[in-house]
Amino acid sequence: MRKRLIAIVSAIVLCTGLFAVSLKYSRFVSDMIYEESAAHLTEIYHQANQSLHNLVGNNWSTMQMWVPYLNDMTDEDLIKHYIEKLQKEAGFTEFYFISREGMYQTNTGDTGYLDLKDNLPKLILQDENVVVSSVVPGSPEIMVFAVPSDPGVFSDFEYEAIAISYNNSDLVKELQKSFQQGESGITTFRMDNVNYYLIYEAVDFENWTVIGIVPTDVVNASMNTLQSMTLILVAGITLSLGIILFVYIIRQNRQKLKKKDIELLYREELFSTLSSNVDDVFLMLDGDTFQANYISPNIEKLLGVPEKEARSDIRKLEHLVNDQSTASVIDQLPDILPGQLDEWDREYVHQSTGETRWFHVTAMCRNIQNKKKYILVMSDRTKDKKINQDLEDAVNAAQSANRAKSTFLSNMSHDIRTPMNAIIGFATLAAANAGNGEKVKDYLTKILSSGNHLLSLINDVLDMSRIESGKIHLEETEVNLSDLLHDLKTIISGQIHAKQLELYMDIMDVTDEDVFCDKTRLNQVMLNLLSNAIKFTLPGGTISVRVAQLPNAPQGKGLYELRVKDTGIGMSREFAERIFDPFERERTSTVSKIQGTGLGMAIAKNIIDMMGGTIEVQTEQG
Repeated sequence: MRKRLIAIVSAIVLCTGLFAVSLKYSRFVSDMIYEESAAHLTEIYHQANQSLHNLVGNNWSTMQMWVPYLNDMTDEDLIKHYIEKLQKEAGFTEFYFISREGMYQTNTGDTGYLDLKDNLPKLILQDENVVVSSVVPGSPEIMVFAVPSDPGVFSDFEYEAIAISYNNSDLVKELQKSFQQGESGITTFRMDNVNYYLIYEAVDFENWTVIGIVPTDVVNASMNTLQSMTLILVAGITLSLGIILFVYIIRQNRQKLKKKDIELLYREELFSTLSSNVDDVFLMLDGDTFQANYISPNIEKLLGVPEKEARSDIRKLEHLVNDQSTASVIDQLPDILPGQLDEWDREYVHQSTGETRWFHVTAMCRNIQNKKKYILVMSDRTKDKKINQDLEDAVNAAQSANRAKSTFLSNMSHDIRTPMNAIIGFATLAAANAGNGEKVKDYLTKILSSGNHLLSLINDVLDMSRIESGKIHLEETEVNLSDLLHDLKTIISGQIHAKQLELYMDIMDVTDEDVFCDKTRLNQVMLNLLSNAIKFTLPGGTISVRVAQLPNAPQGKGLYELRVKDTGIGMSREFAERIFDPFERERTSTVSKIQGTGLGMAIAKNIIDMMGGTIEVQTEQG
């Protein structure tokens, strides 16, 4: 109530004082109208005159500095570039090279006659600077500034002076930028019952005189209007100030409180939005009780702990640490002094998914309104950790590939060299015994055998390379299992008879003989198994192939077991564990004498994996 009364009294006093001052101000303005109007008009025209003088002098001085530089340059492109740069800096309209006869050529190649009136002899013969109004066909009236120059040549045009021009509109703009102080003259006269101000100023060149005529009513009317508007504005402002002051005092505190509430709401909303879209959990804890004053809402997404649950007991986060032997972050906070920070790396188990996530924890201590607070930033580094792990796996894969390459070269160099040497050797013998048909036939047979072995090596290597590069794709076609076994028997029957082995094939419990699969790849697997069985089974031994259909297959699919059994030499249990690795062959006196690359079983394993199947071996040495 007291503030309201003070506001009303203050408004009344202010209005009274302003009214008294406005009356005195009105009389003062009336006395000063004539003097101020005359002084202002005189000043304006004098400054225009002085600015014109300065513009002329400055242009002459600047152009005289350009002359020697233009005379020294011989490259026309440099001259054009230099003039364009000067035009941007000085703001003139056009640049001219002027001949003795008054002809001109611009830096852009335009030519013509520049009318300098009676100033051409003064410029060319008397080496004096000139300024003159002129006209160029097709352009508005211009002001030309010219200075003499040493004789020069530009684009085969001989010149003895240079000049620049301004459009008159540009010249007026230039004058307005450079008003300076000077002298002026003014008088008044009456014509047709109208009073006028007459302002005049002489110019030193071209016999010019700057003259201005302005009706006194125009100037005085503006000042009288100003006086009337001043009184109206003072009265209005006084009344408005009283009202504003009264309202302002009442609403000031309310607005301040509302503004602070809005700012706090905006900041909280902004921070909550930002924190919800980053992989960082923000916490503020009381320095004495460790009670959570703030927890960003994304804690549930990153750690699986609801915000309310974390607020009730912040130590629940420590139960999620993967390694419980590490020191608790909460227990380490008291060691941090105000203004300091500490950092740790922790593995947390997501409370909802059980996923292990890696966090970098940064803790800071701050004094806020004389209360100690701990600010924690838990940055989720799981993506970075996985990227680093992928990079490490990639490095290991590259190293493994490098080792595989070395193993390949080590294993294949001897296997490839042996049949190649045999082919070259027997070919040489065949050439040397061309007349002996029996020997040549024997040599060719051995060459064919070595060639087939070399081709087998190359095919195995190429198949393994295509499988590892992912370039082999399964092509499913309709296949009859009985036909498959018949084809296999036909292919290997020659080897079976040559080695005096017994071969048995049968189908057991097969109700669906027609299936869809990649026949070529399935044949390749079975031939690999059968060729191994033939190679490592002594004469008189037995090889059997059985196909059985198993129960519990997925809907629309069939589950089959293909078993190859032989009475061969077997292998050690240690080698059986790595039989499917590339280039692996058991080192025994018997095996070493049998040709092979050690790739057949690796190829079979990869193809079966592509088919979604499994392969295993049961064997004993001997």
